[in-house]
Amino acid sequence: MKKQFLFLLLAVILLSSCATATLSEFPGVGRVKQYDFYSYDIPPAFDGFRIGFASDFHYESRFKRSELNSAVRALKSMHADVLLLGGDYRGKKGGNLDTLFTALSRVYTPYGTFAVMGNHDYGYCYSEVADDFIILLTHTPDYAEDTDVSNANLVLAGHTHGGQVSLFKKYSPVKHSIYGNRFLTGWKENSKGTPIIITNGLGTSRVDVRLFTPSEVVLVVLHRVEKQKE
Repeated sequence: MKKQFLFLLLAVILLSSCATATLSEFPGVGRVKQYDFYSYDIPPAFDGFRIGFASDFHYESRFKRSELNSAVRALKSMHADVLLLGGDYRGKKGGNLDTLFTALSRVYTPYGTFAVMGNHDYGYCYSEVADDFIILLTHTPDYAEDTDVSNANLVLAGHTHGGQVSLFKKYSPVKHSIYGNRFLTGWKENSKGTPIIITNGLGTSRVDVRLFTPSEVVLVVLHRVEKQKE
């Protein structure tokens, strides 16, 4: 009985950890995760606007050159209107960024590609902004808690890797945030209620392992909500 239980547990672990490599439509990318964001403030022209988001490549660390074409295909499959990149492009052993960005340039979007650097976001001030619908792209979700981001309608972040090893998307023994597991992955809010979408990213950090936390690219679809007339 004990042997059967251990075999079943091992099978579950192997299937989970191999999901990013073998069971996905895009080998090396565990999934394409879609979020639908509804707001009164979305301009009519941006109703249905599709935002591709990818972060934490750590290229040529666990995320290998052989998987790069799959990531490009995954990003292309989203038919995004714009592509946003959340930082941490180089792996712990380096990584040829010319190769990475040359491949990413094959992902055509009508409104282009925009990117931030990883781990260098603190101290940025954007208090003087127009009163429009604003998406804040930052590498770490902690920035949205530590800084006044009240001008932003939505924050996109990475850095946490979803913990790489997690249970129920809520607990991970590895902390990539000073707030512990609070901003681990998925749709969260800061203390003032600003929504934050946190991606698991594509690569890994510290240890090249993922368990119950698939690598991913993210698609955010904007939906304008009409205000009710009084």
